[in-house]
Amino acid sequence: MDSAMKRGGLMVVNPITRKWIYLPVGSLVPPHAESYAFAYSDVTGDYKVVHLFRDELGYMNCEILNVGAKYWKEVNGPAFGLFGWLGYIPVSAIGALHWIPQVDHSDYLVSLELAKEKFHKGPLPKSCRTHDRILEMGRFLSFVAHEELDIDIWILKGLHDEAWAKHHRIRTIGCVLDMVPILSLKIGEDMIFTREEDGSLHAYDFKQGLMRKVQGQIPPTSFPHINSLIWWEKAPDVCD
Repeated sequence: MDSAMKRGGLMVVNPITRKWIYLPVGSLVPPHAESYAFAYSDVTGDYKVVHLFRDELGYMNCEILNVGAKYWKEVNGPAFGLFGWLGYIPVSAIGALHWIPQVDHSDYLVSLELAKEKFHKGPLPKSCRTHDRILEMGRFLSFVAHEELDIDIWILKGLHDEAWAKHHRIRTIGCVLDMVPILSLKIGEDMIFTREEDGSLHAYDFKQGLMRKVQGQIPPTSFPHINSLIWWEKAPDVCD
């Protein structure tokens, strides 16, 4: 999903088929008061665009668009007071979308179950600090947290009645306090970090236990989605 700035809206792009679709405009709010997400529901078989936003009274609202539909659907938002800010990019894993709701010292995450379209509050294995993040890792939800000069990786395999389990510890040499995890390929493969200091990218090789600097850039206004997306049904205004 990418921002269609010239049209004042959003678009979903498939780089494999080189097709895209513009989405109908939803509620208009300031960028700092909203969060967009793109996810696939294994239960319903729908690709969903989720728009979470804060209204003028401070309440959280949510609207969902099934890709191909003409109208956004309003759903109940999360409880009042759960979100301090909306700056972290949401993560799709284990049948839900997940947000870290505080800038620093967040002890919980907020999840939207995609099939039921309901919000839940769930615990984190430890308090989330500024450079910690949640990621999708092999279809599971991972929590990547700094522990002094090391980095711990926790895994959550289910949304209900599951507990976090520590999966791996990255033992590093030197200061990595500003290493922010941004992408995980699969369990046992590389995890990508960016340095807050200079924006450089680094890849951790789980098999070799090595962190190396790599070349590349992550587009700031896109939401990459890795799945079996070939096309969607009932998609109007398709451009080749």
